[in-house]
Amino acid sequence: MKVTKLRSAEARKRELLDAAEALIADQGIHQVKLRDIAGQAGMTPNAALYYYPTLEAIFEDVLKRSLERYCEDRQKIADGEGSPAEKLARMLPAGLPGGEEDRLGRLIYEMGSFARTDAAAAARYITLFERQVALYTGVLEAGAGSGAFRLKGSARDIARTIVVMEDGLGLALTNKVPTLRRGEALALLEAYVAAAVDTSMGEDE
Repeated sequence: MKVTKLRSAEARKRELLDAAEALIADQGIHQVKLRDIAGQAGMTPNAALYYYPTLEAIFEDVLKRSLERYCEDRQKIADGEGSPAEKLARMLPAGLPGGEEDRLGRLIYEMGSFARTDAAAAARYITLFERQVALYTGVLEAGAGSGAFRLKGSARDIARTIVVMEDGLGLALTNKVPTLRRGEALALLEAYVAAAVDTSMGEDE
């Protein structure tokens, strides 16, 4: 009986998180209220409070789940098959929001507002930043070690710059009125990488 109740509670919490994710991505985090999430999940607000004591607690789990999914997706690229150059070419577009259909990308940028006022959420974004830097650093070091890349600086510094650019360009893409098209943002990112990561030595061999 206890196991059944636990599974049922976990399922209801997932329903609340799914509802919250959809609403935040579509409407923006500042427009989302507990009653909206509960209604989307087919519950009353009081029923939702049984599983999450506050709206902020829901936001915390939404952030945790979305960041983990984002990191796992990028880790698969870094761990997948292909040369360092091929991996880098796949990682760059994956680091930018993909448009209206990319709910996860929009969600992560929307949740950034929560991180500006919540210390635990801010810590998650710091961890996200460091994880992305580590992924890029690994690919860059592998390319440099194999002779495919000639780095114009340390792998970590280049990686940090790439992630900072992704963050800034992603924000421009997810504004209510985007200041760039995705293709333009990707071109800017790729131009920096082309200047910082010289692949000509690997092509000549």
